[in-house]
Amino acid sequence: MTLSLAPLALLAAPVIALAAPASAQAPGMVPGVHDVHLKGIGKVRFGMTVKQARDAAGVHMTKSRVNECTYLDAGPPGTGQGPTLMFVGGKLRVVSTSRPRREFSTPKGVGVGTRLRRARRLYPGGERTINIGAPGGFNLVWKRGRARRFVFEIYNGRVFGIKSGVMPWIKWQECA
Repeated sequence: MTLSLAPLALLAAPVIALAAPASAQAPGMVPGVHDVHLKGIGKVRFGMTVKQARDAAGVHMTKSRVNECTYLDAGPPGTGQGPTLMFVGGKLRVVSTSRPRREFSTPKGVGVGTRLRRARRLYPGGERTINIGAPGGFNLVWKRGRARRFVFEIYNGRVFGIKSGVMPWIKWQECA
């Protein structure tokens, strides 16, 4: 008897899938699921417009503008934890977050709270640079190719923020 129902179940599956609302699809920027990577974050990619990134993220984002930059922030209001997307010239250039590692990390598992020693081991060859926003802290900049960078913001021997982006915008401390 179950053999005779199997063909009906196979026919019904595509109909049910087509009837499911589009909102049932997984968003493209989910804490604990999507990584901050060298192409962006989750399904959000560098070079996307604000609208494209907002659609790909699939989560609520607050829009703001500072001088020539547009920002989309998906973090808890008023915390600055992000993830925050920075657009220059209408295109996504930098992603940053200071949310805990269990929420967002790199594909190798470096996130907020990771020890400096582990970040250096997982991303060898990082260059130490000044971080004017964190007295006593510094940035560890890891390069891939000519344009892509991870910037691990270090304070008290641990990562307290991660940025991923493209040159030259990844070097900006803020939008001037």
